[in-house]
Amino acid sequence: MTSTKLIIVVASAHFLFVLALFGILKSTGFTLITLFGSSPPPTHLQSLVFDLFGVLLYPMCLVEVPKWVPENWFTIGLWIFAFNSVIWGVCFGVVIHAVRKRLRRASARIAVERLRCMTLMQKP
Repeated sequence: MTSTKLIIVVASAHFLFVLALFGILKSTGFTLITLFGSSPPPTHLQSLVFDLFGVLLYPMCLVEVPKWVPENWFTIGLWIFAFNSVIWGVCFGVVIHAVRKRLRRASARIAVERLRCMTLMQKP
């Protein structure tokens, strides 16, 4: 698998995972802030999912939304989710590709050494 395909797969998986976490939070009735009264305390599952959701959105939390992005919730949310997934995809995709390449090289070296040992053992 090329590094570009790997980046696309990792970015897509991240995007779908973040949306799944968001769906879990919405389906369990998680509320962070309510206008009137206090919000009910979150369950342990909701706290765990919310913390994981926050970690996966973290790189884009540091970047201000560009002025050319229309200021409605759908566009900003899509911008944050999509660009954030690209950042995670590039970072993890490059690392995974480098590790796989190094492991492939190491296994090829081991195979060459085994072949060399076997040919030396067969000589009378």
